[in-house]
Amino acid sequence: MKSTIMKTIRLFSLLISIGFLFTACSSKNAIEEKKAVLQEKKAELTTVKAEIKKLEAELHAMAPEISEKGTAVYTKLLSPETFSHSFEVNASLEAVESAMVSPEMSGQVTEILVKEGDQVKSGQVLARLNTRVLESTIQEIKVSLDLAKQVYKRQEKLWNQEIGSEMEFLTAKNNKESLEAKLNTLQSQLDMAIITSPIQGIVDKVDIKEGELAMPGMAMMHVVNIDAFYLQAEVAEAHLATLNVGDPVEIYFPSFPNMNRKSTIYRIGQVINPENRSFLTEVKLKNTDGFLKPNMLALTRFIDFYKENAVVVPTSIIKNDFKGSYLYVVQPKGDTFVAKKIYIKTGYTMEGKTHILSGLDFGQQIITEGYNKVVDGSKLVIL
Repeated sequence: MKSTIMKTIRLFSLLISIGFLFTACSSKNAIEEKKAVLQEKKAELTTVKAEIKKLEAELHAMAPEISEKGTAVYTKLLSPETFSHSFEVNASLEAVESAMVSPEMSGQVTEILVKEGDQVKSGQVLARLNTRVLESTIQEIKVSLDLAKQVYKRQEKLWNQEIGSEMEFLTAKNNKESLEAKLNTLQSQLDMAIITSPIQGIVDKVDIKEGELAMPGMAMMHVVNIDAFYLQAEVAEAHLATLNVGDPVEIYFPSFPNMNRKSTIYRIGQVINPENRSFLTEVKLKNTDGFLKPNMLALTRFIDFYKENAVVVPTSIIKNDFKGSYLYVVQPKGDTFVAKKIYIKTGYTMEGKTHILSGLDFGQQIITEGYNKVVDGSKLVIL
């Protein structure tokens, strides 16, 4: 029994030793990997330093007077610029006027007067339903109404002469008026059997054939007016405070790479979509050249910031340290120029340029090339 316990203890100790050895090996491998990466970076740094030294030597050989007087740099004088910032959103086109045409009554289609692609006017007849039974009933009512009118006129004449009973006069009057109401109802039903276009546009689709049964609510045709469109874009909620009705927009179409449009925001939705945290923005476009189509994709560029007389610098010259963003400007010092480190507050960045909110003024000279070779107080040679 004692021997068994001792064997178990020895086995447990062996397992623990193996575990420690594995951990130590893993840790040792991680250290070796870090050392390898460090050596690689040091080698890269050595190479870069050698390249810098070589370039400096070449510069000194080409223009020794420059390297002796200071670091050669290129500069730019700050002057007012117009700066704008924009973002792009995918959008689609929806016709301002579009109608799914359906009948107001049931009936067999006897005639379709248009085909897909036809131009139609508002109120133009598109199709007709079978009205033979309805027309026959109307004709019967008209005959009965003629008789009822004659009877009413006679009873009215007798009543005015105080001849005959009041009941006979009222019965004749009621019969005439009842038939007139029925005729008006049937005539309205007859009008509903004539299907007309509610808008001016193009017949985009015909969904029914002659001889088929049409019913209320069933789409017979689709008529669309392509003279004007709404461009609808879902914009992220983060831009809600920066967009307003009337703001300029630029529109590009993947289907027509050489075509672009400029317009303004027509409407901003009042509801945030909880699924993607976006709101609907609409732009109204006229289809002057006829290229635009319903549901066509577009790329909309919204300009969310615009400023004239702005301080703008190349984004590449801005550096950062633990205090913030900075760049170098030229400062006179006696008969020479030196680099001065200026901390700045930046705004929007767009297409390689950054709007400066504070820290710089018009008329200052910023270093645009050679800024990586100077420090605060470095002597400069302005090329």
